Amino acid sequence: MAASELTQRCWMIAEELGKPVSESQKVYQAICDEMMGVPVARHHALAIAAYIGSWKATRNPYYVDLAFMMLSSIGGLPTETMLQEDLAARTARFYGSPSGTAENIQNEGAEWAALLFMANLVIRGATCAEASRKAASFYSLRYPHLKRKKASTLEGYYSKRVRKSGLEQDLIRSMERDRQPDWDRQWQEISDSIPACPPDLVGNARF
Repeated sequence: MAASELTQRCWMIAEELGKPVSESQKVYQAICDEMMGVPVARHHALAIAAYIGSWKATRNPYYVDLAFMMLSSIGGLPTETMLQEDLAARTARFYGSPSGTAENIQNEGAEWAALLFMANLVIRGATCAEASRKAASFYSLRYPHLKRKKASTLEGYYSKRVRKSGLEQDLIRSMERDRQPDWDRQWQEISDSIPACPPDLVGNARF
């Protein structure tokens, strides 16, 4: 694992303080360090590192597949830590010890897409209830191969994963910093293009 000297020193300090860094976080930080000198956009590097870190945390080897697929799509080369974890994932597959499936990751990705869709509507004035209904309709259209999500379920996810986690405020700050003139109009058009939420997808939302 080729983490920078500074990162490794931070790990040692955390260990001495009785708050050791998890192996998944170490892998994430090491790959972030390794990709600092690679001509890859930072957001891609962070996503790739996060996927490998998720493999380390969950033992689902399909996260490694996703990381390498993304890296290949942008013409990048794997780092030392990525190659080590790829070998570990292949070994787990060969001996039948991995945990999780590709569908698990597809579901997770689809949920986050719906939550970010909601966030963009909420930031632009929609209530969480209104945004959740639009997101439920969006989800069913965008991911017909996955089990549909009810608006009440997405509203609960949004409250926990986006609002209470502080992600919503981060998104607001990012939007204010990078705002483009047509964004609000474009998002209104996107919202208008999504059909009304079918009654069977409303669920038990409080609205």
